[in-house]
Amino acid sequence: MNDLTDIEYLNRVARGYGLELSRLHGDAGITGSPERSLNRTVAGNTAGEKYIIEELPPDRSEKKQRLGKHQHALKDLAVPHVHPPLRNREGSVLTQLDGRFFQITPFVPGVTLPRPEYVTDAWRGEAMADFLISLYGKTRGTDVVSQEERDGQGFSIADYVQRILRDIDQKNPEISSRVRQIAASLEDRFMEVHDKVPQIFCHGDFHVMNVIWGTSGISGVIDWEFCGLRPDVYDVANMIGCIGIEDPNALGGPLVTRFLEKLTQSGLISRMGWENLAEFIIALRFAWLAEWLRNNDPEMIELELVYMKLLADNRATLFR
Repeated sequence: MNDLTDIEYLNRVARGYGLELSRLHGDAGITGSPERSLNRTVAGNTAGEKYIIEELPPDRSEKKQRLGKHQHALKDLAVPHVHPPLRNREGSVLTQLDGRFFQITPFVPGVTLPRPEYVTDAWRGEAMADFLISLYGKTRGTDVVSQEERDGQGFSIADYVQRILRDIDQKNPEISSRVRQIAASLEDRFMEVHDKVPQIFCHGDFHVMNVIWGTSGISGVIDWEFCGLRPDVYDVANMIGCIGIEDPNALGGPLVTRFLEKLTQSGLISRMGWENLAEFIIALRFAWLAEWLRNNDPEMIELELVYMKLLADNRATLFR
């Protein structure tokens, strides 16, 4: 059932936030993947303000509440480009109606990212570095992550890699030997030191497609699904890894170079983090490989394996 095309039904949700909607705009122009929503649409009021209204799976309601809390904390700390979901009259970012869960977020317009040409834009690298510098600097020493969450932080990318390897051995044995060869590049040092890298509050899935771009800067940063405490080079590695699969030559190009220059100058990433940057990039690509395997996408699986081997074969000289 999709009542997100019914303005009256949407207003039953929106009035809990003090909104009165008058026009539907459909789902065109929404940045980010629709996979974590059951339905979503954009609706506006008579003042011209637009909002994204999403119906969310009930089993994700607790996590969405926690993510909303984190985003509001970041906004309170004046971290730029963070647009949290609205709070309703009860102070919750979720509204339950007819046993269904809804979230309303301000709609932030953007421009289409020119692919693959964007990898040569040094200004994008600088803008993304500035965002991380603000995020890391303003959350340092704060309680954005509660003590309960700190105590429960058990995510380890090294453990995740091992789990992916076991799954591939069982479900995708035809690529197992290739993947194991890539994983071997992490054995000499990374697996031992990974959990010793200082942890900071990270976005968790930081890359160019999770940015709403304006014509000359960032308008918004979206998809905070994996935010939390991570090794300090985590976001850096994920962002660079995503640039490289677009164009491996871009790993030494203007965007990545300027991105790294600004972050190095900031002093916010530890020496241990920088020393293991190449290995973090490789490790995080296992998460992307797992995504392609889940989606049964042979073209992306092959592309990812070729890219991961390229990274593994050149890790000794990457960013050293």
